[in-house]
Amino acid sequence: MEKAIGDIELDMTFNHLPYGIRFFMFLNRIKFRIFVLVSLGTLFNYWGNLLGIASSRLERVFKKYKKRWIYKYNRSAMTY
Repeated sequence: MEKAIGDIELDMTFNHLPYGIRFFMFLNRIKFRIFVLVSLGTLFNYWGNLLGIASSRLERVFKKYKKRWIYKYNRSAMTY
């Protein structure tokens, strides 16, 4: 029962605080969550760029060898 009364008193104290202080208390409670979300977003953006660069490089290499193969075995199929 004393724990419930303590929780009620804590809620009453929190509800009477100004909005600016309540907002900063909210940020302090979820600071780690915000850090994790920002880190995941940054890593996703970074790895996405790296994977895009690598896949475009592989695509260019593949197209080059495909043109060579077509030109070697079926020259009439080559059109520019």
